[in-house]
Amino acid sequence: MRTRMAGLVGAVALCVATGAVAGTRQSMTVELRSASTLNGKEIAPGTYKVSWTGAGPEVKVSFLRGKKLVVEAPGKFVERNSKAANDGLVCRKGESGPPFISEIRFGGENRVLVLAGS
Repeated sequence: MRTRMAGLVGAVALCVATGAVAGTRQSMTVELRSASTLNGKEIAPGTYKVSWTGAGPEVKVSFLRGKKLVVEAPGKFVERNSKAANDGLVCRKGESGPPFISEIRFGGENRVLVLAGS
């Protein structure tokens, strides 16, 4: 099942994500519709496997295209006041250049994965 992330004020929905519940999974598949950046590195449009490892709220997030590591960034699980409607990435417009990936949301959960180095 593919779902589209609704845009927030100042956010650009550029990708879709698939997967199960965030609390039990360690990865998801995302499709970037246009170039974005993470941790200072530009990520081309396409399909990526996003995985996270680590104990506690602090994790290491990896974007892979096939078996090739494209970029890694630190992340932190944060509780929000409301639950996300769908799985997805939140991409925000930078002051210059392509949008940057700021967080991963999980449908039906109020926990999000905020990405550092955006």
